[in-house]
Amino acid sequence: PISVVDLAVAHPTFTVRHVEQALGVSYGRANKVVGQLVELGVLAFIDPEAYKRRVYAPRVHDVILGRG
Repeated sequence: PISVVDLAVAHPTFTVRHVEQALGVSYGRANKVVGQLVELGVLAFIDPEAYKRRVYAPRVHDVILGRG
């Protein structure tokens, strides 16, 4: 089964809807998991005020760009 970490590695950015579909969970559960991972610093919102908030994994992003 896919995890949010797998999703973050496979996709540079994604939405809570992507998590919902990939994990086969409710939107509320996906939103809660994403929120928890943001609080832990594993994920970050690109623009927290956007209607369709996109998240990314800063550490994965840094590795891809050769910064980590």
